[in-house]
Amino acid sequence: MRLLRIEIEGITSLKDKLVIDFEKDLEGEDLFAITGPTGSGKSTILNCISIALYYKSHKDLNPEDFVSLGAKRGRIVLDFEINGDRYTSLWECALYGVRGTRLKDPKPIKEFYKNGTPLDTKVYSPEQVIGLDEDQFQKTVIINQGKFSDFITSPFKDRKILLEKIYTTENITSFPSFLNKEINKLNDEKALLESTLKGGLPLTEEQYKKNTHRETEINEISIKQEEEKKYIELVFNNIKDVVENATKINES
Repeated sequence: MRLLRIEIEGITSLKDKLVIDFEKDLEGEDLFAITGPTGSGKSTILNCISIALYYKSHKDLNPEDFVSLGAKRGRIVLDFEINGDRYTSLWECALYGVRGTRLKDPKPIKEFYKNGTPLDTKVYSPEQVIGLDEDQFQKTVIINQGKFSDFITSPFKDRKILLEKIYTTENITSFPSFLNKEINKLNDEKALLESTLKGGLPLTEEQYKKNTHRETEINEISIKQEEEKKYIELVFNNIKDVVENATKINES
């Protein structure tokens, strides 16, 4: 899941319209920080992501409680991408009717789109697309202040189910095999270059420099990939040991 854009208006401390375009503003950067003084709306931005996706936040408030004091409505529009598809989730809660009277029981509007096409929110939901329920999302993606310990201290069974949803065993075990294939390809290319340099057809000075430079690159890449392979195997074995030991403890 990759966040693309969020539009917030009339939500708690963010009464005025705020637009964050992650694609444009970050210019391709994957790492960024949300900073500001206390009460400036840092946590509100994270809460709005949860509200847009699950139509609620970790605070479990009533819909009207999210609307800024003095605002007539609260509105959140979140664009995100998964597997090349662009999704838009909208949450909006109006506190006043068309005649300007205060509604006794405001009902939020929920809309969900895939590549611009509206989806039936009774059938499709962001939760289905993401593959995590709201509680799991709060413990792994949007971790609010003081909530990280909830994941650490949660029962082993809950943590195991959550980790399996995020990182399948097949994905982890496939890394060494993938790296082996890449290393073999580089070794084949290296052998061909060595053969050309030692006894092949006559080379121009430019061709010789180019092949020599490529051979050096291959050596460096091969060493790096061998190191990555060993590290991944070590991490996988450590994870496997932890899971097996925790399973034994829970079974005893």
